[in-house]
Amino acid sequence: MGDMFSLLYKPYAMAFWVSAAFAAPALGPLLSGFAVYAKNWRWSQWEVLWMAGPIFLLMFFFLPETSPSNILLNRAARLRKASGNDKIRSQTEIERKDTPLSAIIVDATWKPIEIAIKDPAVRLRSQQAEHH
Repeated sequence: MGDMFSLLYKPYAMAFWVSAAFAAPALGPLLSGFAVYAKNWRWSQWEVLWMAGPIFLLMFFFLPETSPSNILLNRAARLRKASGNDKIRSQTEIERKDTPLSAIIVDATWKPIEIAIKDPAVRLRSQQAEHH
């Protein structure tokens, strides 16, 4: 929230986010319960799509990028194009200059597996499943 809102508006954004986080799990089953009773179980999934779809589109098109490395990467590309100077590079480009594509693919594949193996919450959940 601190990346997207100034200190003046951050309390309002946090209040809205917390309200949505608490209201959605409470109101979702209530609303979909009526739909399931009136139609069928698939209707509740359509309701989720109708409510989440417009929000997804708004966020996809209007939410600003907040990752500093990605902002600098895009800025370096714009400066290279505008100036014609191919020597302009961002820190990320400098650090990954000699990294082969295969290393990036292995890292992107292995990291989720590593998290699943090492995360205590995943281990506790699997132990709970064994006991029931």
